[in-house]
Amino acid sequence: MPRTKGKRDRISLIISIVAHILVIGGIGYWAHKTGRLEELTRRILQAVRSEQKKQPEPPKQAPAKPPPSKLPPINQGVPQQAASGTRRAVAADAPAAVGDSFFADTRKQTTGPSGGSSGPASNAAPIRVVVVPPTVPRLFASAPAPSTIKQLLAERSKAAASIEAIGSEQISKSGASDAGGAVTKVAGATISDGKFAVIRGLNDRYVSTTLNGANLPSADPYRQSAPLDLFPAQVIDRVVVTKTFTPDQSGTATGGGIDVLTRSFPDKTFLTVSLGGEYNTQSSLNDRFLTSTGGGLDWAGMDDGTRALPAEVSRLAPIGARFPDAPSSSGVIGTPLYYQSVSNASLLHKVTRELGTTEFGPKREAPPLNHNFAMAGGGSSFLLGQPIGYFASMSYKHDYGFYEDGVVSRYQNGTELKSSYRDARSLSVVNWSGMVNLAYQPFEDHELGFTFFYNQNGTDDTRFQDHGFEQADASSSFRKFNLYYTERNLNTYQMKGEHTFPDAGHLRFNWLVALTQTTQDEPNARFFNDMDSGSGYSTGGNGIPSPSRPTRYFRALDEGNRNITLDWLLPFRTWNEDEGVFKFGLFDSHSERDFTERQ
Repeated sequence: MPRTKGKRDRISLIISIVAHILVIGGIGYWAHKTGRLEELTRRILQAVRSEQKKQPEPPKQAPAKPPPSKLPPINQGVPQQAASGTRRAVAADAPAAVGDSFFADTRKQTTGPSGGSSGPASNAAPIRVVVVPPTVPRLFASAPAPSTIKQLLAERSKAAASIEAIGSEQISKSGASDAGGAVTKVAGATISDGKFAVIRGLNDRYVSTTLNGANLPSADPYRQSAPLDLFPAQVIDRVVVTKTFTPDQSGTATGGGIDVLTRSFPDKTFLTVSLGGEYNTQSSLNDRFLTSTGGGLDWAGMDDGTRALPAEVSRLAPIGARFPDAPSSSGVIGTPLYYQSVSNASLLHKVTRELGTTEFGPKREAPPLNHNFAMAGGGSSFLLGQPIGYFASMSYKHDYGFYEDGVVSRYQNGTELKSSYRDARSLSVVNWSGMVNLAYQPFEDHELGFTFFYNQNGTDDTRFQDHGFEQADASSSFRKFNLYYTERNLNTYQMKGEHTFPDAGHLRFNWLVALTQTTQDEPNARFFNDMDSGSGYSTGGNGIPSPSRPTRYFRALDEGNRNITLDWLLPFRTWNEDEGVFKFGLFDSHSERDFTERQ
């Protein structure tokens, strides 16, 4: 299916974002160099200060008095006592000191190497001077430490809503590989289908998923919430689960909200690389593993066009036009029905040749071990004389799952068994992602950030069910074959800023602009049923409620989302000195979705 329009819109969007960043950055740099930015900041602060109470002018200082006359030497006219080894700077008529005195100079007086006799001051040992170097301020603020359990508990105790959070420390200890696995460690939350959140019994229809506070569209046409298996553990700082609704959440979070916060950048340059492997007793190196013929890029979670609908088929049978069935009778030669039948037969013949020979049943082949790879790096530098931090990461994971001893049963009237199948299913799941974080501090108390996140996911699902109807003839057997491949990708661009105004009561202003694109492609999903009545397998018929012919589906979903968030936070103290925050803001979200399906 042509998707040129979507690609052109995405390229135009990226060019527009880059152009805006360059223009805004250029204007800011010019204003900083010419002093216009400082002048504008000074005027804003003056306007804020004008509302505050003016401080009274300090009283003028009296003219300095002339220094007093020189005091007479200490103990002048008093007979000198025997040397005691100490010097006491006291007046002659002062009372004797009792015990240790703060004003007593008890240092030993020395006049030479021996230090035991008196002598001229010029022979005294020189005083040793210790020079302490001044403290040099750090050029970069220390990067926030990974979210620890103690830190998360402190934040939960101060939260106005019922929230639970799991940080990177807990994620690393629990062994969770993605955000979905992290959510399962939170009380009151669980995961369905391995990727959709359920909070307090409410499914994903009532749960919103956000990334750094920005809404994420769903790549599933039948789901409202974005799947959580798209976010690997390597890029997560914490996962915050909100169990009660608050005004700063979107309206879709009636049952709860999940916010995935990505990691920030450190202040020291680093690079980490990790490799991992896993042996699964049911799937790894098992030659009974079910699979089907795929493309050359299945290892990357992408279809290389092997499963795509041929372009000639789309031309012969465009979207919206009903594909004609094969006629049951050719009619009389020379009649319109005859020519119509010939035309339909010719069209079916051409389409069949274009589709070619297609597998509708699985084959068995041993998969390798589960394996994963991750790399992350970051550091700090300077841009236009101001600090800039950067962080980048990339992760790859390929897992295999398999079982062949499953049972699928259907009942009617509560307890009456209608059908029962032996079930065998295999999954091959590829998930890789990349993320880039940039932060820039043009001025003190002002920080700008940029986040780019891309995720690619490919799932190859092969399933085989085989058994007869319990009520039917025991000699008959019904088989179902499903070959299902799903490719999903998500990419998001986020620009954000955090600004603090100490002279305005420590007012904080946070803003976020996010553009997100998500797609899901299901090329050549195949379903095939047949039945063995004792004399060999035949397709369909015999009253079996199933498709009577092989069926192929081609589905594609493309959704774009735009988020704008403006938040103002003003801290205050109540009458009993408790801390509080007055928060108000604006949230705007707009989504557009295109969905097509061919059968």
